[in-house]
Amino acid sequence: MLNLHYWSDRYMTLTKTRLLLFALSSGFLLLSCNHEDEYVPKSRIIKVSIEGTTESKFQVTRILKKDTVAVSKYEETYRLDDDRRFCIEAFCEDKNNLLTVSVWKDGVLSLVVSDYSHVKTGSLY
Repeated sequence: MLNLHYWSDRYMTLTKTRLLLFALSSGFLLLSCNHEDEYVPKSRIIKVSIEGTTESKFQVTRILKKDTVAVSKYEETYRLDDDRRFCIEAFCEDKNNLLTVSVWKDGVLSLVVSDYSHVKTGSLY
């Protein structure tokens, strides 16, 4: 003989369990969706290295500070906001001086540009 009371209790227990699991998963899903539109800019550490092949002076132009004159090698490290762009340019009167600009972002080499007497990175972020 079929025990209907057993099966109806079993069905109700499974239904309650499913509803509880659905409610918990919906709650976790809603908690994981943060609707606050707060943008916190992340700052980056930028390191720039410029090397020349001769002992000639070269001038470094950049957005953040005034121009600088260097001989053979130049290095600088600075902090930028996440959305700020920058550009590095170096030029020399000696046409035989191969200038190499290396840019590291957060410790990772991201760009190397070389050219004789004049080199420009273009707009970087």
